Amino acid sequence: MPIIVFFGTIGNGLSIRVLLRRRMRGKSVYIYLLVLSCSDTAVLYFSAFKTWIYELSNWELLHVSTEVCKVSTLFILVALHCSSWLIVLVTIDRSVAVWSPLRAASLCSLRQAWCMSGLLILASVVYNAHVLWTFSLYY
Repeated sequence: MPIIVFFGTIGNGLSIRVLLRRRMRGKSVYIYLLVLSCSDTAVLYFSAFKTWIYELSNWELLHVSTEVCKVSTLFILVALHCSSWLIVLVTIDRSVAVWSPLRAASLCSLRQAWCMSGLLILASVVYNAHVLWTFSLYY
């Protein structure tokens, strides 16, 4: 488990570093990939790292309090859903660029990519917000 966290952190960190280069900031697909790297890192730390800590010390983050359980679960679900749907956005972006190259300049802009990423995060938070009132910690 720690090797997954280690290599995942290095891989996502290198991806973020490359995607933040000036040359990479000019295309919408790179914005989606940048947000995907950040989302995957969040999934890695709040899912795999949490499990690894539990295996080593028998201490579970979700058992600290009801509030921590709710917020942690919400964060994990939002990051997981964003990771999945960002791949869909990358696929749509590339499909538009290939099938309709003349319209791609207006449909696949940087502003559009940031707006779609923000809307995706917002939609994922709204979709998973039920966790805040339906989940509870039972001892």
